[in-house]
Amino acid sequence: MPSPRASVDHAVFVGRRHGLVPALLLGLLLTLASCGSSEEEAKAGAPSKDTVACRHQWKALEDEVGDRASRREPSALAPRWNSVAATTSYYANGAQAADCDTALNAQQKAMDDLTAFGARLRPYDMELRLRLVKPGAEQYAARPRPKPGPAPREKNKREQAALISAVLRNTFVAERMPACTWLGVSSLALDELLIEIEATAVSDAE
Repeated sequence: MPSPRASVDHAVFVGRRHGLVPALLLGLLLTLASCGSSEEEAKAGAPSKDTVACRHQWKALEDEVGDRASRREPSALAPRWNSVAATTSYYANGAQAADCDTALNAQQKAMDDLTAFGARLRPYDMELRLRLVKPGAEQYAARPRPKPGPAPREKNKREQAALISAVLRNTFVAERMPACTWLGVSSLALDELLIEIEATAVSDAE
């Protein structure tokens, strides 16, 4: 009885071993192929055309970022642009052909959204508004002050009196004309003199 059991175990082991041989051979072939392609790229000394084209596209995004990461006004959102600048710089120098299309389009959309958000914040950015108007305000303040011009010439008081008198005569009855408000008294010759004042409007004191 022990002999048949040993032969069965041996048969199972051999079967499994023969099943592993194709997988091992396939892995070895793939490894050799990858090593060969790496050696070819190393010998060539330059990335593929697709890789170069992809890096150029990322470089265009890097140029679009510009100096946004160094701006100081709050609406510029410099910390967020700093992260974008790091990402675009990384891919502009080391992207592979597979790093374009989806990844590139997603980065472009993120940059567009960030630009639009900053534009909505600009009207409320007091530091930015001050920076924009400060040069003009300082230039205006440095200019010499204009000299006062001549006082405007008053109209002929007689002409004005004649016009007002005509309006009063056409509006009121001669026996009940309103008090004349054209007389102005700036001082009295004697303090004992009295002035009669007829009210034209009366309001309750508060």
